[in-house]
Amino acid sequence: GLAWGVREGMAQGTECYEFSLDTECGAVVDYTVGTDPEGQAFVFDNFLAEQVSAIRMLPLFRCRRAIIRLVCAAAFPACVDGVVVPACQGDLCDSLQTECGPITEFLPGLENCSAFVNPPVGVPCVTPGLPIEAPIPVDTCLPEEEVACCQGVYVQGEKTQECIIPCPVWAYSEAKDKAITFILYVQMFVNSILCVLGVVPFLTDAPSRSFPNHLPLIICVVSTLLTVFSGWSLYYGGSEDFICYGVGEQEDYTVERVKDSDCITQSFFFALFTFLYVLYALALNVRMVLFTLSVGDGGKSEGFVIQNSWSHALVCHGLVLTISFSLCIALLVETVQLKDELNSVNVGKDAIAVMVTFGSFCGISNNIDSLGFYVFYIPYTIFTVCNVIASTIVLIQVFRLSLRLPSVLAFAQWRAITISLYITISSIIYLGFVYSSINSYETSSEKANRRVFCSFSQPTNPEPGCKTLEGLGTYYGLAVVNFLFVFSTGGFVAILSFLSQESVWLFYKDLFTGHPRSLFGRSAEGGGSGSRLTRNRSSMRRVHTVSSASQSSV
Repeated sequence: GLAWGVREGMAQGTECYEFSLDTECGAVVDYTVGTDPEGQAFVFDNFLAEQVSAIRMLPLFRCRRAIIRLVCAAAFPACVDGVVVPACQGDLCDSLQTECGPITEFLPGLENCSAFVNPPVGVPCVTPGLPIEAPIPVDTCLPEEEVACCQGVYVQGEKTQECIIPCPVWAYSEAKDKAITFILYVQMFVNSILCVLGVVPFLTDAPSRSFPNHLPLIICVVSTLLTVFSGWSLYYGGSEDFICYGVGEQEDYTVERVKDSDCITQSFFFALFTFLYVLYALALNVRMVLFTLSVGDGGKSEGFVIQNSWSHALVCHGLVLTISFSLCIALLVETVQLKDELNSVNVGKDAIAVMVTFGSFCGISNNIDSLGFYVFYIPYTIFTVCNVIASTIVLIQVFRLSLRLPSVLAFAQWRAITISLYITISSIIYLGFVYSSINSYETSSEKANRRVFCSFSQPTNPEPGCKTLEGLGTYYGLAVVNFLFVFSTGGFVAILSFLSQESVWLFYKDLFTGHPRSLFGRSAEGGGSGSRLTRNRSSMRRVHTVSSASQSSV
């Protein structure tokens, strides 16, 4: 109503004036108008200033820009050669609806575009030349000298001068989050080096590459890749470039538009390699369960032992890969479908099962109401429980065998048992961190949204009492322990399974002295870890048979 009233009060032959107000409208009105400077100030101060001030901390800054473009262009039509040219209000309102989305229901008078239409066909109209991507500095903050222009979760950007949520958002504090990030980067480099040094020699040995002897190799590789993808931001350009949105000299880093494709990609691979390493650990556990059971019953159940056959390999790898990719693709599909619904009101990114944590890492949301909780954490919990059961059975069997057949297990089996136990324990620690940080009354995302709403909804309150987004994380000590255990799996497996063997270092000695040989070329073991396992099982059966015979004779 205001825009049309102003426009209809002007007639042809009106004198045109430069727009002289140094306000938000000054960034939008880049043409001459039919209102003199005094009238410009009157219109803005009495009809626009309060509304412009009220939206200065609107969570979507592109929405704020769209609103200012519409109301300023409608209030100050263009004047060309003494002729008033109205604004293309319908087009500007359509742009507002696109940028603001569901927020329009909180904007009285802007719920729909029924009050804003373009002039009749054939009548020219004008659209401000300022693109929606261009920032509009916050200048109107009412009541003047009583309130801060940006408060609570917001700060005034150094480049855009708009009220923004700074990025990255520290889960604990900048110092604590950077410490965790540093731990992750160190683990990434150390694990990668140890895994390469440990795995390469075994790739030259055919029995070590065969199924199921290669399970520790696979666990080492996938757990190292988990660490590498988790530390993606290091070689991407830092946490700001990876997590935050902000390009060019006119943009501040902000969480208003997280680079969704980057976070979605990292979260997909994080979920994939996490599933792979916990499922391959479960396969290793199942192998040891069947092996120890077959030894304990004198070989009666030997037919159930996982062996080097294409059928066993197909079942094992087929199940692991199918389950892992199916869960991750389900998460990805739903994530992409919900991607367009993102906005900074949902700071936790629970709508797409992605959240920003530790300033440099995108992971799966543990909000119990989010998709990620049911597609990632529930299956991971089930796999961990299975690992706990399998590890318990193995330990019980090992204890029983140690009483009946001392020293019956070779060091190769102890390695496999230790690897399974380590992954099971690290999984329990990880789940402990996840479930302990779930607040049944209010999640971190809900806290963030409440703090954003607190800041936005009190634009005239000098002391709103709204907190920043920093410090939403919980149990910092448990988070550090979780990072140390989970992201050290690759290095632990490499040291225990590979680098602890003298033959590996002899392999490298031969390699650097110009006499490369296969891994076990120096020893009489010949077949490597696979043949040792077979010989150990055979020797165990012989020991069991001899023991039984002795008892019978007695």
